[in-house]
Amino acid sequence: MATLDKLQCAIWKRCEAKSAPKQRHSVLCAWQQGNRWGYAVLVHWPDGQWTDECENEIEDQDLPDLWMEILPPSRGEIRRGTV
Repeated sequence: MATLDKLQCAIWKRCEAKSAPKQRHSVLCAWQQGNRWGYAVLVHWPDGQWTDECENEIEDQDLPDLWMEILPPSRGEIRRGTV
């Protein structure tokens, strides 16, 4: 995997280090494909299973490299119209 700069490391976390959540957890995920990155929203379940949003299971060999929280925009961003 390409080296991540410090800012990316603060936002993106490695999937293999993610512990199972206590409830369904939707996150933005990234895969490195050669020199390109692919992105998708996946769901991580309390039993440790990963699925897409339609609950199709993701096989271990297809698990993403990285994940990050999906956060709603702040009220300030909404008021300023930057979203």
